[in-house]
Amino acid sequence: MIPFLNLADHLSHFAVSTLNGPGLRYVLFVQGCSHRCTMDCLNEEYIVRKPRVLVPVTEVAEYILELKRTRGIEGVTFLGGEPFDQAEALAELGATLRQADLSVVTYTGFLIEYLRKKPRAGWLELLAVTDLLIDGPFLPQYYSDTLRWRGSSNQRLIYLSARYDAQLIEAQPLEKGFNLILRPDGTVKLSGMQSKRQAEGLMQTLRDKGVIQ
Repeated sequence: MIPFLNLADHLSHFAVSTLNGPGLRYVLFVQGCSHRCTMDCLNEEYIVRKPRVLVPVTEVAEYILELKRTRGIEGVTFLGGEPFDQAEALAELGATLRQADLSVVTYTGFLIEYLRKKPRAGWLELLAVTDLLIDGPFLPQYYSDTLRWRGSSNQRLIYLSARYDAQLIEAQPLEKGFNLILRPDGTVKLSGMQSKRQAEGLMQTLRDKGVIQ
């Protein structure tokens, strides 16, 4: 049986970005989240656990490998939603991508201690193919715009392989920002490390200028 991923959008609608991990990365959002971390979630439409865009893992892998050839991406970042809700399929995808020398960054609302102590299907396998884990829920009361690849200070960068050196990464200039993706239907999606208030303000500015409706 071919495993499928339930994605938050079509493959071509996700960004290639430097904002969600080391280097140039393809940012893959999965659909469905077992957490309700905050009412300020920037991806509320990704929380609902229902089929949205179902894609075979093999097709996702082919698409990302083509991006490596054409865009020179360094790796892929798994976001959501909650990646560990689809751990088995993402672990298989991650293993394929790492064989092609791409790195894997995984965001999760879980703490790594919980993932290791009470593992469910695929959890340990996904950890095993993850080079950099960013754990913990986004908590608006701890929001900070000075953190690398994180939105709140409770979230941690956990290096799970020798692919990246923490000291070298922390010595690099801090790059903060957001991605703005214009979908074929004319709607706009924001992703990146901004607060919900900032995101809503930017969207209103775009409406005021007539960029979006």
